[in-house]
Amino acid sequence: LIKNNTLIGDAIILVGETKAELGGSEYLSYIYKKEIGPIPEVEGQKQIITNSTLLSLIKEGVINSAHDISDGGFIIALAECCFKNEVGIDVDIKTNLKPQEFLFSESQGRFILSVNKNNIDKVILQFKKNGILATHIGYVTYNNPDNENKNNNLFLVKVNGEKIINKNIVEIKKIWQNGFNKYI
Repeated sequence: LIKNNTLIGDAIILVGETKAELGGSEYLSYIYKKEIGPIPEVEGQKQIITNSTLLSLIKEGVINSAHDISDGGFIIALAECCFKNEVGIDVDIKTNLKPQEFLFSESQGRFILSVNKNNIDKVILQFKKNGILATHIGYVTYNNPDNENKNNNLFLVKVNGEKIINKNIVEIKKIWQNGFNKYI
């Protein structure tokens, strides 16, 4: 996490390319008890450009929060982004990959960003100018940690328009903190 100033209405941007790279992943290890397959490719030069672009945008003050995508893939990183302030999100991923490939791929060089909605085009254009894929995928929908009734902070994830997850972030956080074994 670079910083966490995520606000309701912030746009969520995915930086980097997601490939069907599940080899050596937490997903395969945890769900299938297998540690097989080729591990994700590391493109060093592309990673340097991605990091440099991200740092430049952070210095400009247009990035409210940034989280790298690593162990567990996109879906775990996205949930982790929401835990501190127990914010809700509404995300719709457009992909040719199978949902589990996209959600759990551990492709390298990816980040989840939150930015003011007025900065969406600026951020995407800056990455594109540097040859890096950046896509607006949704919004932060709830951010009121003082509200005792946190029923509105839904973690809503769709893949190609189909709801994959629609659950309260507080419940997801409890599962994450206490381990998945209790819930499987």
